[in-house]
Amino acid sequence: MQSLQNQTVLVTGVTGEVGWGLAHAARDAGARLVLPVRREEQVAALEAEFGEGALVRAVGFTDEATLQGLRDEAVARFGRLNHVFAPLGAWWAKGASLEQSPDEFRALQDVYVEAPWQLLRAMAPALRDSTGSFTFITGAGGEAPFIPRSGLLVAAVAAQIALARTLRHELVREPFRVNEVRISARLERQPRPGVVPSREAGETFLSLVTSDARGTLFRYGPDRALVASAER
Repeated sequence: MQSLQNQTVLVTGVTGEVGWGLAHAARDAGARLVLPVRREEQVAALEAEFGEGALVRAVGFTDEATLQGLRDEAVARFGRLNHVFAPLGAWWAKGASLEQSPDEFRALQDVYVEAPWQLLRAMAPALRDSTGSFTFITGAGGEAPFIPRSGLLVAAVAAQIALARTLRHELVREPFRVNEVRISARLERQPRPGVVPSREAGETFLSLVTSDARGTLFRYGPDRALVASAER
């Protein structure tokens, strides 16, 4: 795994599977970590897990001011922000779409669509300064025609994929690189048959920080290969 010494890496979703693997892989490679979480009560446990060098803060992912505050604190503390990896969202299976409330619909859109958009808007000035990278982490479930009890999830992830595709193309001439990793494998923290260990996947995804790829969609499946893909 390449060294990330003197690099500052922001990883979302660290309480989940993908973000946890990315954060541990980045720490093992020597990166300085910025770990935004949703709830204040998560902060102390993550500081203990990742060490006092990690910057762990509770933020509102759809709150522009708190995200900008995190960016400014990260730059003040570490000198710059080099790379952002954005796995946002968790599995959702709550039933038929028309049986859900408008609040549930809006909550899914907030997590899967507005949150990554707000995150990229907030971090873009720092990434321009560092000529770094922003990587969307999306799920192939957004390409599924139907998943029982998860219709709103499919719709939300499909919208997230559309957002990632749009911004990959719109920002292709920016000083920083915007790419997307779309996962079709099951990732878990502990190795077992039929799943990919999160930390192994994280090490693979971190290879993008030294890649020249720009505006590119990569697919990651059960074969554990990260492959540049034609648009879909």
